[in-house]
Amino acid sequence: MGLSIVQETFKPLGDLVLLRPIDPSKTTKGGLLMPDTVKPRQPRAEVIAVGPGRMMESGKRHELLVKPGDIVTLTGGVHAVELEGHSEKLMLCEYAQIAGIIY
Repeated sequence: MGLSIVQETFKPLGDLVLLRPIDPSKTTKGGLLMPDTVKPRQPRAEVIAVGPGRMMESGKRHELLVKPGDIVTLTGGVHAVELEGHSEKLMLCEYAQIAGIIY
């Protein structure tokens, strides 16, 4: 699979991660419809691009454990970023704001 337009035109720096938010399903796995007032406790997103990692005092980079295509859950405080010439909503956050990878 080739790179998306975002991956070709935007590369996060340091320990920043570019994410595409995932809209929560309005239907449960059992088929029940969820009202709009019910929201997931932690937002989820797909990893689009990953920076090279934070530079440590030793001169080495702290490797990030996420990669493009991973689905992650977030802790909160994520900053939204809109790229020029691109219609979808994307978020840019620090690696520390990712709570975990969903398998």
